[in-house]
Amino acid sequence: MTLLLHRISGAVLLISHGLLIIRSLILLHSKGTPGKPDRIIMSLSQMFLPLTLLTGLVHLAGHGRFLPVHTLIGILPVIMMMIFSKRSFRRKHPLLLPILNGLLIAAAFVTGYCAVL
Repeated sequence: MTLLLHRISGAVLLISHGLLIIRSLILLHSKGTPGKPDRIIMSLSQMFLPLTLLTGLVHLAGHGRFLPVHTLIGILPVIMMMIFSKRSFRRKHPLLLPILNGLLIAAAFVTGYCAVL
């Protein structure tokens, strides 16, 4: 059950974060401001990151099947958010954190999928 929740939340996280990056690129290019759909996408991405981590850790604790690469890559987006959380840094490099997190989320998705095969 936790594995199914982890897979679903991981897929939703990957999709929402991908949409977040695409919308951010569009808004930066057009010099627009985020609207309600953008805030919803951002909220989904922020909500599903800890949910995906939590369901993965609960599944790991329950079944004891440890995937070190998948676990490390899955935890890194939270660490990156802590490192790059300064507001001044985010203003100078607005897409660095979303793109890094997007790459890490995609890598965690691929390593999790490959572990199933």
